[in-house]
Formats: sequence, structure tokens, C-alpha cells
Amino acid sequence: MSAQLLWVGGSGVNRCQCENATIVKHKHIRTQGEREELDQANIALGLRWLGRMWWKDTLSDHFGIELHRKLFGDVWRQAGRFRQTGKKIGVEPIQLRILMDDAR
Repeated sequence: MSAQLLWVGGSGVNRCQCENATIVKHKHIRTQGEREELDQANIALGLRWLGRMWWKDTLSDHFGIELHRKLFGDVWRQAGRFRQTGKKIGVEPIQLRILMDDAR
């Protein structure tokens, strides 16, 4: 399957977007539905990790990065790293830092 046949549209049997092909760790994933199943399993593991952890500063960069890596690191290559490019979802890294500083 070429890199152009990756997920677009809703979940289920839709094909994927080319951009996501290089950032998802599992080459066998062909649909958004398959990727969402792996995401859910990874999130469950991350939440179990979170339940066992005690952090002094949950609004620190270190905690946020580690939590993101635990929640999404088994599926996404960029998990636990700040984005270098803008995306349609989430917030820009500088906005995240401002929000975390405001919450402190």
C-alpha cells in the first residue's frame, strides 16, 4: 500500500492520510479504526501508570511530557515531544506553557 493511502474521514475502514503514516509506529495499521483501538489500549496503560505515580509538580513540563509519552508512546513516534509544526488539533507548545503557568 502506498503512503498516499492512509486515513481520511471518520473511523472504521477509512484509509489513512499520508502525513500520519510516518508518525504511527505500527506499519500494519491501515485504518483510523485500527489506530484508534491501539490508542485506547495505550491510554489505558498510561492511566494505570498515572494511578501508581506521585508527582510533586503535575504542572511541570517534565510531568506533561512523561504523561503524554505514557498515554501515546506505544502508537505515536512523537509522543512525549513538543510539536515542531502546527496541527489542526491541540494547542501550540507555547500556548501549553502559558496555560500551565497560569494554572500554577
